[in-house]
Amino acid sequence: MNFIEGSSRREIDLLPACLDDYVESDSPAREIDSFVESLDLEECGFSFPRTDTKGRGRPAYHPKSLLKLFIYGYMNGLRSGRKLEKACKLNLEVIWLMQKLRPDFKTICDFRKDNSDCFKTVAAKYSLNCYREGYIDGKLLAVDGSRIKAQNAPEKSWSKAKLANFITHVEKEINEYLRRLEEADKCPIPGDEKLHEYVNSQLDHLKDKKKNLESLQEELEKSGTNLLSLTDKDAKILKKNGSIIVGYNAQTTVDSKHGLIICSEVTNRSNDMGLLGPMATQAKEVLDLNEVDAVADKGYYSAEDFKECEKNNITTHVSEVMMSPSERQGLFGKRHFIYDPEKDSYTCPANHELTRVQKEKGDKKQWSYRNRKACKDCPIKERCTKSSYRTIKRTENDQYLERNRERLSQNKDIRRQRKAIVEPPFSWLKLHSLIGGFLTKGLAMVNAEFSLAQIAFNIKRVATIKNGDLNRTITDLILFMANYMKPHKASLSQNKAA
Repeated sequence: MNFIEGSSRREIDLLPACLDDYVESDSPAREIDSFVESLDLEECGFSFPRTDTKGRGRPAYHPKSLLKLFIYGYMNGLRSGRKLEKACKLNLEVIWLMQKLRPDFKTICDFRKDNSDCFKTVAAKYSLNCYREGYIDGKLLAVDGSRIKAQNAPEKSWSKAKLANFITHVEKEINEYLRRLEEADKCPIPGDEKLHEYVNSQLDHLKDKKKNLESLQEELEKSGTNLLSLTDKDAKILKKNGSIIVGYNAQTTVDSKHGLIICSEVTNRSNDMGLLGPMATQAKEVLDLNEVDAVADKGYYSAEDFKECEKNNITTHVSEVMMSPSERQGLFGKRHFIYDPEKDSYTCPANHELTRVQKEKGDKKQWSYRNRKACKDCPIKERCTKSSYRTIKRTENDQYLERNRERLSQNKDIRRQRKAIVEPPFSWLKLHSLIGGFLTKGLAMVNAEFSLAQIAFNIKRVATIKNGDLNRTITDLILFMANYMKPHKASLSQNKAA
């Protein structure tokens, strides 16, 4: 049989191949090189190593070269200093990008640590470039958050309740060993010396364990927080849908045109409440927009946040939280009562008018609306309240909730658009860039990591758009994620069964 055969490794070429020929013209590495070369890194805040005017000592690597290396690394899941050092020797695209430079892993890691505050500025500049070139239009922005694991195992994280339970458990074990010693002393048996020796060693171990737990308890009380993470001090316990991880809450604002990330922020807040305004405002400032439309899920549903958004010319489209306390009891919720601003009254589902009784509660104004007479003879009272009459409470911020509800009723498809816009970037970031969670520790460093991942995603996406390969659209990315998870879930179920 005939096979395609390679050339001899010892064959000498008359004219050596140009390094530029090994990198394809549509490679994302060329997009990285073009973008970084256009930056003024001093303006971005990068630290430049001091050079000796007399030329003494070894010259430093230019920050542009190391920035290119990190962006390429996060684009391809290479984040550790040692892996990037190895890529500088083996990966042809990296060799081309670095112009054959080979920095050691400590130099690479120090660059990321020393310039952690600068990567966010670089990410903002690339988003602005995309806006100017038409890849971002800023008409509709989707905001969402996702939990990403930190470099902190659950057993290295302690809450007040967890510490109290462990101390109680250790005390029970100590008391049990003491009881066994007391029984052995009452009825001594020949050969009990080994038992005494074993029990005493266990007691010493448990007492040391209790002492360590109590010192952690004191440290937790002094910190003034509800959680103590031993490996990553800034990481928090995050719960969602029954699963618990120690990590961070990563927020992104994504443009609807091509699904590019405009801005990002990593926080250690356990929920998304109150983050819609800051994220949309940040995107507005990055693109220098006068007004924006922002869509988000019900995790961002907050009247105070909507108020701040309207002050900053941000039009919100946030899914409503349907299950009020009344609705959980199978009764009519507040959303079933229609407010008339001209009459300053509510109309109930039975078409009765509820008038206002003014009350003030603290710094916020709160009013109550009721109609005792109508409730007394109402035929559907059992579906409305279990009391003698129904009272509706209204605050000064309820108007923002009502305007948001009205916008959603006028554009019902916008919630489906949100999912298609904002979720694919997170899928790519978790599968290709931040594999297994964050590599670094501390809020500042994980923000630097996520900014690098954001730049990598945007450059990869823009390179795909420029090359005309639009087969993998946002919808295709969602399908890709679904197909990836099917065998993964099947393998998990098989392992559990085994």
